Amino acid sequence: MTNRSGRWAGPHWNLVSVVPLGALVIVADNAITQVLAVLALVLAAARYGRESATRSRQDGARSAKSAGPPGGTSPEVLCARTVQVGAGLDPNGGAPAVPGPAGRPVDEDGQRLANFRVNLVPAVLALANPPWQQAVWLDPSRFENVDHIFHVLFDDFCDADRPEGYLGISLRTPEEVDLMRRLGRALTAAEAGALDDTDDAYLRSAAWPEVVAAAGCLAEVMVSNDLSELVTLHSAGTEGRPGPHEPTGGSA
Repeated sequence: MTNRSGRWAGPHWNLVSVVPLGALVIVADNAITQVLAVLALVLAAARYGRESATRSRQDGARSAKSAGPPGGTSPEVLCARTVQVGAGLDPNGGAPAVPGPAGRPVDEDGQRLANFRVNLVPAVLALANPPWQQAVWLDPSRFENVDHIFHVLFDDFCDADRPEGYLGISLRTPEEVDLMRRLGRALTAAEAGALDDTDDAYLRSAAWPEVVAAAGCLAEVMVSNDLSELVTLHSAGTEGRPGPHEPTGGSA
């Protein structure tokens, strides 16, 4: 795909600040608390994404002026860097474990998967929602636009051209990999068919309806898989705990 606004330049986002909310989703005792925590995660990710992407664009512009075309750093190396920094991990060490159900630590891979998906899933949902695209992407006062979506799907939290490399990192199942590949091809076709590099031109591309359809199929599967995982974690966290009307022990 063509390089839009320095997509391979700039820093990747640090999501360490959303880890406590992720822990709350896992250990919460009731569904209402879990739903509120999930909503807080999405809002926090969007806020930090806006701030970090702005810095990324500024740094990319400065690098382009001072260094010229990129040298020997391959996309694969940068993607590997994305995996480390985007997950809030120190390449030389690693983030500490987050408390999980019944006091068990969440493994590092599970933490990274949750961090990546809290950014990836909203981007896919946005691609499946034409009214949102018209209302938000075409509003110059709003941050989110087509370029932001391309960064999320191709640079920072996945590679829609080669999604098999993100199985277990930001994609849960082979079905998600196949659907992400379909979405990546649709986005490539829409980019090729756009008359210019504006968001409006992308939305008017003859290939854009296929982008919306592919994103809808992927969004349904990703949300379903995340909800299933949430139920599993909640069940594991409450296993062996007394119910609201059960005695906690001791004599009557």
